[in-house]
Amino acid sequence: MSKMIAIFICISGLLLALGFNVADLISQVIVLLVIGGVFKYIFVGRLPDRFWAMLLGVFAGPSILSVLLQILFSKIRNLLWSIFGDNTIPALFLGLLVASYLAYLYARPKVSQLLHIDEREPLTNERQPIIPTLHEREALKCEESESLNSYSEEE
Repeated sequence: MSKMIAIFICISGLLLALGFNVADLISQVIVLLVIGGVFKYIFVGRLPDRFWAMLLGVFAGPSILSVLLQILFSKIRNLLWSIFGDNTIPALFLGLLVASYLAYLYARPKVSQLLHIDEREPLTNERQPIIPTLHEREALKCEESESLNSYSEEE
């Protein structure tokens, strides 16, 4: 449950930093946490693990994260504006394009290993008996008949 709370804090903090009003959503999540805590206390006799930390995190976390992200966004925007001037948006787009290409080059061997699972050599216990093809069966019959003929000639 704490992973879900951390994801909620990050998403709501990012939305707050971008200017969306998520106060109603945060208050509804707080109410759900309190109701869930009360039910657990009634039925089990104790509050959920790290209940007060989750409650405080949902209450204050998005605001703190929003302030930190707004400061980071303004610093990056000012830095890019001072370096590229009017060409900030194309430079940012090209930078993101290069970063995504580098990520693709990094991830391609790992993905190709996942896709070529069938090419690996099966373990001894995984080997299936190979059924001979029609030509192989005919060759085996010819070899068997020749060996039988040679055996009967020797007697």
